[in-house]
Amino acid sequence: MGQKLATLLQNQGERCVLVFANHNYEKIEENQYTLNPAHPQNFQRLLEDSLGADYPRGIVHLWSQDNRFENDHNQPALQHAQILGSGSVLHLVQALIKKTWDHSPRLYLVTRGGQAVLSSQVQVEQSPLWGLGRTIASEHPELQCICLDLDFQTESVQSLFEELWSSEKESQVAWRKNKRHVARLEQQTISPRLDKKPIIRDNSSYLITGGTGSLGLQMAQWLAEQNAQHLILMSRQTTTTDVIKNTITQIEQTGVSVSIVKADVANENELNKVLEQIKNHPFPLRGVIHAAGVLEDGMLIGQNWERFEKVMAAKVYGAWNLHQLTADMALDFFVMFSSAASVLGNRGQSNYAAASGLSTESELPKMSNFV
Repeated sequence: MGQKLATLLQNQGERCVLVFANHNYEKIEENQYTLNPAHPQNFQRLLEDSLGADYPRGIVHLWSQDNRFENDHNQPALQHAQILGSGSVLHLVQALIKKTWDHSPRLYLVTRGGQAVLSSQVQVEQSPLWGLGRTIASEHPELQCICLDLDFQTESVQSLFEELWSSEKESQVAWRKNKRHVARLEQQTISPRLDKKPIIRDNSSYLITGGTGSLGLQMAQWLAEQNAQHLILMSRQTTTTDVIKNTITQIEQTGVSVSIVKADVANENELNKVLEQIKNHPFPLRGVIHAAGVLEDGMLIGQNWERFEKVMAAKVYGAWNLHQLTADMALDFFVMFSSAASVLGNRGQSNYAAASGLSTESELPKMSNFV
């Protein structure tokens, strides 16, 4: 798509610099470069080598459309998709804001099927980029960051070109079946489903990741109130505070069995061991609540990919592992927690906004219920 878009822009008299993801930084030929998306210094060098003292009118990021995850549904492929998407954009933005141009370029972040529009299929590995983009718009309005989601089913290079060339600049746009959709935040009142109460069985088990955290404990209390009798609280930590002990004691005093297991939801092997133990339990697993989360807040200029990955690990990789390893289980529900940060783009929470983007847009088969 990059080559086709460049041709359309060049036909309008524009100069285009094409950049490809690879292991090393290299100038292939005039106006063509490769770089490593995981190396921040590559982006700084690219701006110097390709532009010098000049500044570009715009930068179009297309790497999130890499379809490796589509072909290889595993955690390494998901991790690759994140460094190619959010990781490269983080490093690009950091390089851009260090420049002293008179005019900053407009930044376009392009995904393909990364947003839930008209009940279309969602490529969940691309969704985090929109959460990051919204934070970029908040922290660095000079970049005028625009998120564009193309139709996964149809060729969209012409739609993308028209969006770039248009004088009308919406910050969040999705194209579906050659029709343009723009994002609007509207107030809605959701009535409780009195005809469909949650199925909570007293002869089943319920797994809560991040189970000893504040949110996890609240969910444990709620499940106990709904007559759940067997709760499994999973956590990376082995230490328990007085608050944790007191809360669990209160739950157990109602006759509910509470087990605490140590495992990292982002570690597929550790999670698999926990689920295998549950399979051997007399009470089958009927519900999963993914409440694990990590905060590594900080403005974009001071962030790095290591801190991003800590946040991604719990919310993104953990969610994927849970989905994969419970695929053959007859669950009544699979609940994930997102955050308004992924929709509003909280300043100082770029990594959390990106990580929450997956659960906001998720349409994985088991993830039909989320908060």
